[in-house]
Amino acid sequence: MKKKLFLGIVIGLLIVNLIVSFSLYRKTSLSSDNRTVINNVVNGYDTDLTKAIDEIDSSLVTLEITDDDKTSVISGIVVECSDNKAYILTSYNGLDSNVSVLVHFDSGYKVNGIVKGYDSDTKCGLIVCDVSFKLDTIKFGDSSIVKCGDYVISVGGRDIDNNVGNVNYGITNGNSQIVVNNWIGTYLESSINCDINAQGGVLLNRDGEVLGLISSHPLNGKSDMSYALSSNEVQLIYEDLKKDSSVSRGSLGIKGRDISTYKAYEKNVLGINLGLESGVRVIDGNNELLEGDVITSVDKYEIDSVDKLRSVLYKYSSGDTVNVSVSRGNEVKQVSVVLK
Repeated sequence: MKKKLFLGIVIGLLIVNLIVSFSLYRKTSLSSDNRTVINNVVNGYDTDLTKAIDEIDSSLVTLEITDDDKTSVISGIVVECSDNKAYILTSYNGLDSNVSVLVHFDSGYKVNGIVKGYDSDTKCGLIVCDVSFKLDTIKFGDSSIVKCGDYVISVGGRDIDNNVGNVNYGITNGNSQIVVNNWIGTYLESSINCDINAQGGVLLNRDGEVLGLISSHPLNGKSDMSYALSSNEVQLIYEDLKKDSSVSRGSLGIKGRDISTYKAYEKNVLGINLGLESGVRVIDGNNELLEGDVITSVDKYEIDSVDKLRSVLYKYSSGDTVNVSVSRGNEVKQVSVVLK
């Protein structure tokens, strides 16, 4: 009898507990208008950046660049190591074969380097030096998916006097298209106020992937912001510099935005065909390509994003003529453009 009574009490308590738990769950998971509400509990905040920095540390170098008895100390990144040669990318205004370069590796080893190529628009330069040891190389991330509000880490080469690192942490404003001479480059703008020694270093995500190559600043923004040439564009530049020691590309002379990033209400306000799901909308046009045009192809290449458009333009040179297919209002037009 006592056992049955005890068992009944236990079962009763379990039922009450389930009812109370369900009621509490309902209260915390449904709002007054019956919408689901997700309640997140923050147990802590991870500020440990060492894993990401460890991924890149041995691939960063410090560069002493001497030109006409003036020496500048900046950073660089090892992109490739093959046949006992290290290929190092950096960002420096006026890098040419007349300057002397001393490369300081993370281990403390020093060696002279030579300038293999330089892009006067983006200020990217490629330096090559001989090495007799194994080197880690960087891992590129996809800069096109970086959004406003993403956290990024800036890392430069070590200080050559006291061997301390050059690390900072901040928030990015996302991808920005900036006019640099005849080209419109894609840059990441961040809240990190990098010093001159970090120039030629990198912006990283939390996984240690390179999102951009830190450039001189300001380019066209706030003086307390820094700019990094997007990793997707850096890779295109590197391939050209390694192959030809120079960069070949043609410019449409416009700025654009991915159609896929427009919300429905934006399309309605701007008069964008709701059926268009990909392409590049011109937001800063010219005489040939008007503001509001949606670029869908260049010659035989389909264009679904700004990233794809940029990579296609690296297949051409200034002065080439291309046929651009655009959606203009309710019409599809073919526009002949001479690349700048």
